Amino acid sequence: MSEEKFNGFLDGELDEKDLDEVTKREVEMYSEALKVFRMRCDYRPSAKLEEKIMRRFVRPRRILWELAIGVAAAAAVFYVVFNVPPKRNVEPLVQEAKVVSELFDYLSLVKLVGDGF
Repeated sequence: MSEEKFNGFLDGELDEKDLDEVTKREVEMYSEALKVFRMRCDYRPSAKLEEKIMRRFVRPRRILWELAIGVAAAAAVFYVVFNVPPKRNVEPLVQEAKVVSELFDYLSLVKLVGDGF
């Protein structure tokens, strides 16, 4: 095979009738190899295989969405529980002034009794 003739044929400079027998066989083998390579590169999976492969990618995405929704719901519950407390009655049950005056009266009584009166 002459490499110059082979390259000249591939470049379109020579016709097939200008090639010798060895170069013609090499061109046929080259063409056959290109056909096989094209078939391997142009492979299309069947619908069933494509569905099986896509299911592997879709399932993790669905799990991530479910996890994200769960985290968002938990965050919302924590926000509501800790930031929106119910209104409490802040008024004391007994008036402070009344309790203080009763305490001082009691302490005065204790002091008076402690003096021996």
